[in-house]
Amino acid sequence: MNTMQAGVIRLVRVYLTEHQMSLDKLLSYFKDNHITGVTVFRGIAGYGDSGHLHTASLVDLSLNLPLVVEFFALESEAAKAIAMIQAELEHSH
Repeated sequence: MNTMQAGVIRLVRVYLTEHQMSLDKLLSYFKDNHITGVTVFRGIAGYGDSGHLHTASLVDLSLNLPLVVEFFALESEAAKAIAMIQAELEHSH
């Protein structure tokens, strides 16, 4: 029996910008904790609570584009991952 069949599966979506958190650290955590189904989406534009627009343009010297990191895991594993992410990120919700 696959371990993913043994319980409730939670889909988690994390919204951040490239400068908010080290993506490598996040992906290493997922790999080390055997969290599967991880996908990173890089946006070409977006804004959060601040209303500051993050966009890709040729005049930008440094990019700080929106990222969406999505993964699925057993509910208990997802809760641990969410706690780690919350400890690392400044978040408003």
